[in-house]
Amino acid sequence: MKCGCWARGLLAGLAGFACAARAEPWEVVYDGTVFPEAAGWQRITYGGGAQRWIEDGCLVLDGRASSDISDFYRKAIASGPGFQETYFTRWRLRVDDVVGFTDPAVGVMFQHGALILGFQENRIYSLLEAVWIDFAPGVFHDYVLLSHSMVEYSLYIDGALVHEGHFVGPAYTPRVEWGDATQGAKSLSV
Repeated sequence: MKCGCWARGLLAGLAGFACAARAEPWEVVYDGTVFPEAAGWQRITYGGGAQRWIEDGCLVLDGRASSDISDFYRKAIASGPGFQETYFTRWRLRVDDVVGFTDPAVGVMFQHGALILGFQENRIYSLLEAVWIDFAPGVFHDYVLLSHSMVEYSLYIDGALVHEGHFVGPAYTPRVEWGDATQGAKSLSV
């Protein structure tokens, strides 16, 4: 269900993740050439996990076989001094099919709040803000999440600003998560 090509960007001493970005200031964390757990991500599955394979340098996740399947990936993020100065997260994703509510999903969690974006075929739902954001289905898009305070953020799709919002919710261990994170929904993503 979820896309390959993920990496971590370093900006002002803070970590994020990105796709297919190999030049400075990027440090690749996951680029789609191996399964995420081979690149240091923790894999968490329910119902056996999704069917998955590597195709053209991207991870393909297909969880449409059952609504009981969940297959997502988690990695801790640094949160030392300066953590709340700048945060830059980038990913690349194509959603081909979704059955259910918002699946796959991308989440950013830290001590003071969280942002969770759930994808449908043609729109994103910011779960903690109840905001819908449209995008063209069936093709790869570049997503950029930028925050200077870890309170407010700006979301860009293919370089265009599409939403400005707030990190909300309870405290979490600092981490990013992505994948087929919703049991009860089914999707195919690369």
